[in-house]
Amino acid sequence: MKEYRSAIRSRNLIKKAFIELVAQKDIGKITVVDIVNAADISRNTFYVHYSDVFAVLEDIENGAIAKLNAYLDEAIEKRQFYNPLPLLQNFQKFIEINLDPIKKLFLNNNSYGFIEKVKKIVVSRVLDNLGDVSIKDTEGFLVLLKCIASGYIDLVRMSLKGEADYTLTDITNRINDVFVHGIKLYC
Repeated sequence: MKEYRSAIRSRNLIKKAFIELVAQKDIGKITVVDIVNAADISRNTFYVHYSDVFAVLEDIENGAIAKLNAYLDEAIEKRQFYNPLPLLQNFQKFIEINLDPIKKLFLNNNSYGFIEKVKKIVVSRVLDNLGDVSIKDTEGFLVLLKCIASGYIDLVRMSLKGEADYTLTDITNRINDVFVHGIKLYC
């Protein structure tokens, strides 16, 4: 079914307004009235596209995750399990290209759900990158992988907040080193 330009425009205005509001207040405190005022649309227009504020958040998160997966797909095709640097670099590229909305989503006090989704994607995509590599201790490897993904995302958040002494490139390279050294324990 073809979508009208006005519908696409309205959804984009709503999402843009929501992202701007996220920079000003916690997600849980954003109201439909806040969004319609910021987007300069009617409440009816809002409700044609979304049931509530959290539906907007979910749409934005799903769009970001789809973009992230597209970036990671490029690295997965290379299947360099012992060198996850291309995967991590594509994650970094995704953040840098989408810096403004990602920064606002990552740094909001109520962004826990989105951050957990991103961590799961990082773990999942590294597992996709395994190919036919044999792992001696699957449980231990998964613990290592989850720790690395959590640490990586937390360091990225700290860097975006200006609380880290490392650049995104430094973080990506250091996490790659941790992974490469840690993998020797489990493969």
